[in-house]
Amino acid sequence: MIAYGRQLYLSHDYEECARLINERFGTQVNRDQFRYATKNYKMRCGRPTGQMNKGRSSVFSAEQQAFIREHYSALSRKDLTAAINEQFGTSFKVSQISGYVRNHKINSGRTGHFPKGNVPFNAGTKGQGLTGANRTSFKKGHRTHNTVPVGTISVETKDGFLKIKVAEPNQWEFIHKRTWEQHHGPIPDGWVVSFLDGDRTNCAIENLELVERSVMAVRNRMGLSSVPSELKPVANNVAKLKIAAAEAKRKLKKGKAA
Repeated sequence: MIAYGRQLYLSHDYEECARLINERFGTQVNRDQFRYATKNYKMRCGRPTGQMNKGRSSVFSAEQQAFIREHYSALSRKDLTAAINEQFGTSFKVSQISGYVRNHKINSGRTGHFPKGNVPFNAGTKGQGLTGANRTSFKKGHRTHNTVPVGTISVETKDGFLKIKVAEPNQWEFIHKRTWEQHHGPIPDGWVVSFLDGDRTNCAIENLELVERSVMAVRNRMGLSSVPSELKPVANNVAKLKIAAAEAKRKLKKGKAA
């Protein structure tokens, strides 16, 4: 993985390197973890500092760049992302499109304001003042069409965690935390439940581990969170040694200062 990462880093940015590594090895490395790995393993991109995206894009091809410039004036970033993925069979994220148009200072021409002198169609109305109550208006006690029953499982789209509805009207819990607490009791402050195989949808108790938040932070920073399940205890110990060494160094420095 390190060798492959070095090769990718020569022509791709952090986010794209992480995506390609995950595709090849089935891991869940994120942008920040790869960025830390480039420092820990002294990877070099060969580009001058701050010049990674100057005059070119390491993510989008020339044809894709032209597509973005052509359609950005008519489409929102979300719609443009869907359009480019459909056109080229890719899986770009909205954040990648946003980063590209921001870094290349592409202006959509949209201001978000009504032109001067324009009168909104509903000026002077409030609530149901425009049409009055109708058969589609909500009534007291009405349940919306997208209300789901207790026990429904959904995916937290931002982080990929599974969650389950536990009570009305809209109470949800993360399944991995719920599973851990059912077997071992409450999660102590300063600790987090992590996934041994890196799969956030695998909430089986044997795939969960309880890790100190500080250990998890160091482990992520060192790029050790993506190691195989059987090596996770070793990764935790390495992170603890790193923390202990830093603490010892801090105390020594404080002692000398005194």
